[in-house]
Amino acid sequence: MKKISPAARPASHELRSAFCLAAALLLFPPASAARADEKSGPDETDQTSSEQPSEQPSVKKHPLDWAIRYAEARFDYIRDDIEDYTCRLVKRERIGGELQDYQHADVWVRCQQSMEDQNIEPLSVYMEFLAPPRIRGRRLLYVEGRHDNQVLVRKGGALLSYVRVRIDPNGAAAKRESNYPISDIGMDQIIERLIDQMRQDIRHDPDGANTKVATFRSAKVKDRTCTHIRVTHPKKSDGLTFHRASLYVDDQLHVPIRLVAYDWPKSEDDTPDLIEEYNYLRLRLNVGLTNQDFNPEKLGSDTPEDDDDAKPGDKSADENEKPSAKSNDED
Repeated sequence: MKKISPAARPASHELRSAFCLAAALLLFPPASAARADEKSGPDETDQTSSEQPSEQPSVKKHPLDWAIRYAEARFDYIRDDIEDYTCRLVKRERIGGELQDYQHADVWVRCQQSMEDQNIEPLSVYMEFLAPPRIRGRRLLYVEGRHDNQVLVRKGGALLSYVRVRIDPNGAAAKRESNYPISDIGMDQIIERLIDQMRQDIRHDPDGANTKVATFRSAKVKDRTCTHIRVTHPKKSDGLTFHRASLYVDDQLHVPIRLVAYDWPKSEDDTPDLIEEYNYLRLRLNVGLTNQDFNPEKLGSDTPEDDDDAKPGDKSADENEKPSAKSNDED
């Protein structure tokens, strides 16, 4: 089975960071309800890294040339060899200048697929939110081209959690709490955005004077061994969207499992502000998802009788797995 190779798409808006993954989450309440102190919050990833970066492969034109080739190789692998995956997503974004709470969600994704130039499986995404409490029990279902191309949402949370609505993945309700639409959650789309961002950085820093790239071997995200690529733009400049960004690629699975980006510090004495962070835990590839995994019945009833999201015993974010920021390379 071969994946569709879509034509290049013009960027609909400037990316807010170089390494935003996935996971584009569609949430219902306004973002202002989720303000949080970026130094606090769950600790579901534990990443460490070698103190010294390995020697960077020789580059001829720009520090990012090698990173682009590396990302392109992962893009080809994802497009050709990954049909579906499941994971525990832990993400945090800054939206409208406000840093949101960590959000935990179990995610099921079936990639768009084709056979003999005929589409046989559309991009399909199902998500169940585990934390924070205000959205616990929220469920999202998106199947490209179906349900009028809308996202089916069961609200979740403590009040009227059973309410079901349909939302435009690119509409105002989605943008209030998500930097990216759920329709862009596919791993191939994530890597494609990454490559586009690096090429944009080259256009705005053509001689590479304001770009530093370091590679850390044997980095760790929890128990997973990774290759960590860190890109730094020391000086703020027009066209560049981040100060420092890091990508962690699982050495065994060959896909990204952590992405984090920071803004420039406001002064020399300040620490950089987090722009966004995405962690893909418990990742399983090619598990054999079927149409039943993306059946609207998974959203549950739209009546209070089926409103069991807040009952004890339901699965929730594991308090023994929380993101921590301890790492010898500061990411």
